[in-house]
Amino acid sequence: MATSENGATTPLASAGGTRDAEMLNNEVKRLKLGNVVGFSGDVLRGLHVHPDTDNIIYPVGCNLIIEDIESHEQTILAGHSNFITTVAMSSSGEFLATGQMTHMGFKADIIVWHYPSRTRYATFTLHRVHIQSLAFSPNDKYLVSLGGKDDASVVVWDLQKRAAVCGSPAAMRSAGQARVAAYCCQDDDCFMTGGDGTLRVWKLDLPNRKIHPRDINTGQMKRNVECIQVLDGDKFALCGTTSGDIMKINLETALLAKHGPAKNRFSQGIKCLSVLRSGEVLLGAGDGTACVFQFDKLSKIKTMKLPEGGVSAVGVRGAGHQVYVGSTSSQIYNADYLDFKPTLVRTCQAHAVTDVCFAAGCSDLVITSGREDIRVWNTHTAQELLRITVPNMVCNSVCVQEDGKAIVSGWNDGKIRAFFPETGRCMWTIEDAH
Repeated sequence: MATSENGATTPLASAGGTRDAEMLNNEVKRLKLGNVVGFSGDVLRGLHVHPDTDNIIYPVGCNLIIEDIESHEQTILAGHSNFITTVAMSSSGEFLATGQMTHMGFKADIIVWHYPSRTRYATFTLHRVHIQSLAFSPNDKYLVSLGGKDDASVVVWDLQKRAAVCGSPAAMRSAGQARVAAYCCQDDDCFMTGGDGTLRVWKLDLPNRKIHPRDINTGQMKRNVECIQVLDGDKFALCGTTSGDIMKINLETALLAKHGPAKNRFSQGIKCLSVLRSGEVLLGAGDGTACVFQFDKLSKIKTMKLPEGGVSAVGVRGAGHQVYVGSTSSQIYNADYLDFKPTLVRTCQAHAVTDVCFAAGCSDLVITSGREDIRVWNTHTAQELLRITVPNMVCNSVCVQEDGKAIVSGWNDGKIRAFFPETGRCMWTIEDAH
């Protein structure tokens, strides 16, 4: 507030202060996010199918989306201040957990969501910079969190008390970064972590508030673990590796029991694992292959290849009659177990959106531009209607001719291109426009 030289408040300052107070008292209405077209395909194991079999769960930027499979209605859970890096779901489906990344030197949040009420249950803040992986205990008693390379610690959280129980360095100093955590199927006091040259079984000592690690002995085999799935009974665990094979670990002896396949490994590593009720293994590889694998016989039962991108997540619906697959190109596919062929369910632009526009007098369609393509969307259903692709180029701007007869766009190669809105075929091109 301004004052005169003798310290008295001027009338002008008093009037300004009154207006500021009135503006603060008036509640500002915030725009409500109605629908999201997107999927963060770079989040490993980020796609989940809820046990109710009616909803899929996936991250988009800073938000977590719960989408009805039939109606496509979305519930948007917002609370993070930066991109979500990992998503976990409890075996009962009552809780969801998301971790984020943040700037160097700051602590990253973990948010636990209560699924039935679609509300925030708890917020945990302890790890620095990045949350690498999350896992729930089988009876929803604990949540284990794994920090990134700048944190390198593992922490156990009590969900009932909403507080940390204990923590420890995730790996030995001589080992690399721990990348994934997975809980046992029956024991709330036992979980595993794995990563670059490290694979451990942990036991929770609740009276002493400590966790005790036991390193897995894999003999001469050296592998970097990308994903872990503990089998029913908690006697064995399957570990997918960056080398494209699977290790079967005996949790009682902490020894390698079996590994394979020795030949025809999965290219670009195994990114995610899930065990079907039949005992078969559903896995996703970095080259875009999704496979139903019989580990005991080391045989591939069913295989499908995604049209674009690698597999980043797999989810099983019900007893396994239908599977969902997320790709690194930000697409979501589903497939029936019998024919095992991918069907596109959700698509979006995998890179930054550079421009958005509506056609004159039409709010039913929206056009977006980005790397390599222009897309036309239905605003009511969030479905893609048309895709115009120009390989290895970036579309910087897009607009629709006023009469709606052409989509005009500017590209990073200095050309202006116009396309027919019905077919996406090129109408004309202006060379060297800039």
